[in-house]
Amino acid sequence: MAVPVFDLHSDLLLRVVDSGIGLDSDLPWPQTTLPKLRAGGVRCQVFAVWLDDTLHRGAAARDRALRILDAFDEQMARHAASIAHARTLAQAREVTASGRIAALLWLEGGAAIAEDLDTLRRFHARGVCGMTLTWTHSLPWAGSSGDGSDLGLTPFGRDVVRLMNELGLAVDLSHASDRAFFDAVEISRSPALLTHSCCRALCPVPRNASDEMLRALAATGGVMGINAWADLLSPSRAAAWDAVARALASEIESLRAGR
Repeated sequence: MAVPVFDLHSDLLLRVVDSGIGLDSDLPWPQTTLPKLRAGGVRCQVFAVWLDDTLHRGAAARDRALRILDAFDEQMARHAASIAHARTLAQAREVTASGRIAALLWLEGGAAIAEDLDTLRRFHARGVCGMTLTWTHSLPWAGSSGDGSDLGLTPFGRDVVRLMNELGLAVDLSHASDRAFFDAVEISRSPALLTHSCCRALCPVPRNASDEMLRALAATGGVMGINAWADLLSPSRAAAWDAVARALASEIESLRAGR
């Protein structure tokens, strides 16, 4: 018997906006498309509204995210016979019962809300149903695992989580620093998620979750989606990537210093 798949993370919308492709494009590189979703038995797909928070902050980040949402709406209208936007789990069930794929929207990184709770409400009104608190770089109100931050959630960050609970937005802690993770788990009234992370005991990188974090996640009733990126699964790949990143950082610093 075929088992339906619920995939928790796809970056395709970035390519839709920047490369002009569509959900039905025949792509030569691995990426989510309608033919591949059907072939893989995916019944529900989360689409990430991703933006590079080194390039976009404040109003620029908000506007970039809104542009991606516009592209998502256009794709849903164009392929309405195959896929439909679902804002809730109940709607997702209705869509899949009709034989179509349910598409959920997720903000990847709280930079998109531009440190404004009304902007978070605006994204919820557009159909976003979850958000990772950070991406690779820490925000003023939440630490990221990507830059070694020990920052947890500031009072504003805690207000973000409380509002997410109030609106029914899923609290996604992939990319969060350990301290921000535990702060969010402590105050969230709803189950937390790690939508695209792996296990630190198997591959010891900060992006992955420790056993303590996994136990805390389970205690909330939350779930974890395993990331298929090899650098989070293989210690040797992770070490090689870290060496490259260090070398590039050194070269960049030298260029900045004019050496």
